[in-house]
Amino acid sequence: RGFREEQHTPNGNGMAPDLRGIRQTTGLQTQASVGAGEAAATIGRAIGKIELVDGEADFLAMNPGDFWLMMTTRHATQFDAGFGGQLPYGTAPTGVWGLTPIRTPAIEALKFLVGSGRLGAAIFDRQQTVIRTGNQHASYFIENKIAILAEERLGLGVFRPDYFVEGTVAW
Repeated sequence: RGFREEQHTPNGNGMAPDLRGIRQTTGLQTQASVGAGEAAATIGRAIGKIELVDGEADFLAMNPGDFWLMMTTRHATQFDAGFGGQLPYGTAPTGVWGLTPIRTPAIEALKFLVGSGRLGAAIFDRQQTVIRTGNQHASYFIENKIAILAEERLGLGVFRPDYFVEGTVAW
């Protein structure tokens, strides 16, 4: 998927040619931070909200800075032994609470989106990506220039807005 699609899927305003993003859909649930440095607990409560409406969360979209701050913050307790006993040099965690992480600058700092992408929404691909090139415009041939057009046509349907939770974290 492309950069614009990554920006528009969560944030698009719905004004042509933009998609209406998941976060712009009415009916989304929200989750406030449960406390400074408690991002994982906040995300866990967001997952619970989705399960309460019979959804099944399958992704976490978060700003890369917040994600890595959450993953590398030491919690030296009797249960996790600092970095879980092996990090940062052992196997890195593949997710949070079993969710697939999507690290994207499309989500601003201190925000996250948890959702059931498989059940709550779908991207409809009306036209596969088309790439066209040409040098026929004005003096492009003489100046050795090439115009490139790349486009795709798609739509985003959000069937169950309550299967998505937008939340905040605090550091």
